[in-house]
Amino acid sequence: MVGNLATFPLYGVLEKMDAPFGQTGSVSPFTYTTMWHAFGELGYGARIGFKKGDFHAKLMAVQGGAKFRPMHTLVGNVTNVPSKVNNYAADPNYLINIVENVNLLLEASYLKGSAYCQDFSVTHFSACAENNPA
Repeated sequence: MVGNLATFPLYGVLEKMDAPFGQTGSVSPFTYTTMWHAFGELGYGARIGFKKGDFHAKLMAVQGGAKFRPMHTLVGNVTNVPSKVNNYAADPNYLINIVENVNLLLEASYLKGSAYCQDFSVTHFSACAENNPA
């Protein structure tokens, strides 16, 4: 991770991490919930972010393929080998203070490829028929 929000509003991260999509947060080291098993957007990628005041925007380029099911994109025509940075996520949000200790978070998220690209049942390590954004 590179950046210091106390001096400049931009930062960057390069690693395996959760993607900026919705309010999925991060994996708990003590409990692995059903939500995270099925929908946790985790992958190798590069993220840049901008945070100033109550506005926070995050963009991430991610390695695609079936290995990271919730961030599943086609690699080539039908391969399931994750070898190409071909997925991305975006998440701008703004926090509005309504009254003391009450906030409203306005957020919009986009993910180019999601787990919903296969017929039922969704399986690990299987190629998608086509990308399905979320």
